[in-house]
Amino acid sequence: MLVVLLAVLHWSLRRAGGGERIQKETRAWFGGVLALWIALDWPVGALAGYLASAHMLQYLLTALVAPPLLLLGVPAGAWRRLASRARTVRALRFLTHPLIALAIFQVTLYYTHRTRALRPRWVLEELELPYRLQLIDLFGGEGQTAAYRRIHPHGSVPAIDIDGHVMIESCAICHWLSDRYAEKQLAPPASEAAARMDYEQWIFYVPGTLEPLAFQILLHSVILPETQRVPDMLPWATRRYQSLLKFLNKALAERDYIAGDRFSTADILLGSTLLWLPEMLDNQPALSDYTARLQQRAAYQRAATDPAPRA
Repeated sequence: MLVVLLAVLHWSLRRAGGGERIQKETRAWFGGVLALWIALDWPVGALAGYLASAHMLQYLLTALVAPPLLLLGVPAGAWRRLASRARTVRALRFLTHPLIALAIFQVTLYYTHRTRALRPRWVLEELELPYRLQLIDLFGGEGQTAAYRRIHPHGSVPAIDIDGHVMIESCAICHWLSDRYAEKQLAPPASEAAARMDYEQWIFYVPGTLEPLAFQILLHSVILPETQRVPDMLPWATRRYQSLLKFLNKALAERDYIAGDRFSTADILLGSTLLWLPEMLDNQPALSDYTARLQQRAAYQRAATDPAPRA
């Protein structure tokens, strides 16, 4: 990238001649190249994979700083051949508009309210990252359209687009985001071996042990049409689920959060799943207190807000 930009600069200078104007154009061009170098390589580019602030600065540099400098660095004669001055001004205003930078930086979360998509939305809110919700009418059949199945092959939610890379599976998304933006401390670092082991255990406990039973209960009591439900399996699933609740209630009786003394993504996964069947927490005081405490978090309240409330 740097070699290409310098080659274009050399060509531009040879075509335009010398003079004070050329020196200004040269400084502008090199400033744009430097901004891109800082954003894409060092130091911002090197840190963007670990720090949310560096990731945001990277996009601001590439969207707000570098483009106008590079455009100003192109010789005026070249601009006259390419476009009128008025079009140039409009292009500069467009490229440097803050909303353009925000649009470039944002991740896109494909979302249906009251589904597992709450989990990554809650994580994004805790991380204070800008994102865009793309609402999917899952229960109206939009998930099965060819366009959406190119995003999520199973036609479900959530899916998330981050820098052009699409990821599915709510727990995997949450796990990745928490490690990607480690400075927000939603996950213990790998260097804290015991804390990380505890955290990983609960991260996988939710989708592997707790969620299947909760979903079966919902599926055969609420979600499926009555003609497709299997009522005979509900007593067994309910008993088994209640045994898990007793285990979790005991685990949370002496601590505020499931993976230690600090709130983490494990609490997002566990809490969001427990809230599927809140009536079953009535006889589990520690779990009732736990979910009430999680629901008081500002990030949860923002994430749980219906983005398209019905009249």
